[in-house]
Amino acid sequence: MKLSTLNNIPDKEYEVIGLVNGMQVRSLNLLRSALSGVASIFGTGKENWTGVTNKYKKGSNEALDDMIKQAKKLKADEIIGISFQTSQLSTAADQGGMLVMTVYGTAIKYKEKKISKKKKK
Repeated sequence: MKLSTLNNIPDKEYEVIGLVNGMQVRSLNLLRSALSGVASIFGTGKENWTGVTNKYKKGSNEALDDMIKQAKKLKADEIIGISFQTSQLSTAADQGGMLVMTVYGTAIKYKEKKISKKKKK
């Protein structure tokens, strides 16, 4: 499956099959949420001491896999206009919240080129 952030494919004819998406949700405990807040102010350098980066990478990859499965069910050749979004949802104060990773794009199928047959004289 080809993937692209481009919104259209120049010089290729295709039909839009539909919107495809994937979403993953990861819980953040209170300590991890607090550490992420501190990290957003001071930075973390090269260390991932909050653990949020790993959760984000794994969740984003799983959301992408979900979107690709959806496109394959539609028999798409490619997904274009891919975009990732991340947000944090707050829950009860003692739980820390949820990290939500969403990816979406447009599933397309390339049109087959018709080969014209010349008549022999």
